[in-house]
Amino acid sequence: MWQRFAKWREVFSEEEEEEEEEEEEEEEEEEEEEEEEEAGEEKNKKIQMSHHKIGFVARQEKLNKQHPPENM
Repeated sequence: MWQRFAKWREVFSEEEEEEEEEEEEEEEEEEEEEEEEEAGEEKNKKIQMSHHKIGFVARQEKLNKQHPPENM
């Protein structure tokens, strides 16, 4: 009887370890996905800022053509 209990306990421990490993792997995958999303968001922000700067420069040039600055 004790042998059966020991065997059951061993099997249960192995299953528990496997579940913990799977949970850890899932958490790591989720963290990697979050990091990739954050990196993508940061890249999008940089692109948007560069587009904003380009648009600002274009507007400034257009205004300068319409109303040239007076030279002192």
